[in-house]
Amino acid sequence: MSGGRKRGRSAFAGVLLVLIGVLFLIDIYYPSVRLGHLIEVYWPVLLIVWGGAKIIDYLLPRQVGEPWPPAVSGGEAALIVVLIVVLGGFVIRDWVRQRVPHIGFDMPELGPSYTQSESLPPQTIPAGSRLAIDIPRGDISVQGRAGNNLLVSVKKSIWGLSQTSTDHALHHSNVAVVEMSGVYHIWPRFGVGSRPDESIDLEVQAPASANVAANITRGDIRISNAGGSIQARTNGGDVEVQSAGGDVTVNLSRGDARISGARKNVLVTGRGNDVNISDVGGDAAVLGPFDGTIHATNVAQRIHCAQPWSQIDATQLNGTLEADLGDVTVSGANGPVKILTHNSDVSVTGVTGRVDIADAHGDVKVTLTAPPTQDVNITNNAGDVDVAVPAQSSFEVDAISRGGDVESDFSGAQLNVSMAAGSGQIIGHVGASDGPKITIATTYGTIHLRKSSSNQ
Repeated sequence: MSGGRKRGRSAFAGVLLVLIGVLFLIDIYYPSVRLGHLIEVYWPVLLIVWGGAKIIDYLLPRQVGEPWPPAVSGGEAALIVVLIVVLGGFVIRDWVRQRVPHIGFDMPELGPSYTQSESLPPQTIPAGSRLAIDIPRGDISVQGRAGNNLLVSVKKSIWGLSQTSTDHALHHSNVAVVEMSGVYHIWPRFGVGSRPDESIDLEVQAPASANVAANITRGDIRISNAGGSIQARTNGGDVEVQSAGGDVTVNLSRGDARISGARKNVLVTGRGNDVNISDVGGDAAVLGPFDGTIHATNVAQRIHCAQPWSQIDATQLNGTLEADLGDVTVSGANGPVKILTHNSDVSVTGVTGRVDIADAHGDVKVTLTAPPTQDVNITNNAGDVDVAVPAQSSFEVDAISRGGDVESDFSGAQLNVSMAAGSGQIIGHVGASDGPKITIATTYGTIHLRKSSSNQ
């Protein structure tokens, strides 16, 4: 037998197990939390935890007279490998979701699906009431209608081996309408025999004046002809809103958003794929990393798009705004346009307000179909700049391309186009001397100052 004392045990293994368990709990109960992003940003916390555990391992044995534990035991090394695999899995999953949002990570359903349908007794609710609809899985459809009646149709679905095996579970999940403090809640009640994979589809016909808040963990939301405010949130599905009388707020975790005919303001947040907004009477905003295409038409006031790779603002959009990972296009706006982006080609056409564009590693093209009345400011890095204005315009120009060339369709005694020390410059004015100013600065690209057609 060995006469040596047993080496002390490290607290680090327990800390690792607790950490792995916490990560899985967060992922199960809070699926909207972007664990992959948090891990990418806060991974040094693991080093702090490891160091703290090792300090404890060093101090405690000295107090109780035990020997120090080994720096890293075989079990700890195995747990570290498991932790790295778990963390890497969350990062890779979120990376895939960001670039291909429509791909899901849910377990497939095995076997056929069985359904039960029912209609809840009609209820009369006051005009302008608030509806709160909350289901874990399924689809929500809300349609505004005349009168004060609230009609709810329910279709419950579950997969299983036979109708008999699923009847019990379907029977123990019911949908109820509950009024609490003036809010009419529509939600399911799951009994003892229910199963977590049950899907509940709701078709709601509500008074057109109602304010609607719909929340779903997995599924689509469709709301039409609602005169009040609308709030829609889904962690895995699409949202479609048509003909809304109040403000519209949509939050996605993945999926598409389509909003048309909103009389007031529209706000889309979260992350997902495509966003389509049209015919908005107030402001519109899209905030978040939407990796598909943002498409907007006819926004009466201001539209604001804020993504990690671009910031876009346009006022009184009477045409089209379209933005994706590689291109930004604004066609038709009666107010100022401001674009801050990189690695994207930018095209602005037919705007009448001030234009401010900052880009890098992309080409910029601005075409004015009417003589400018406001300033145009463009900065670029490693890209071409093409500006076209009507021939009869009056404007001042200050354009420089460092390490690049310049070309101009305009000429005259008051305009100087030159090349010096490897850089091109266009300085002076065209027409009257009191016109707006066009300022362009780029590096390693060509500046084109062109004449455009006024009816373009």
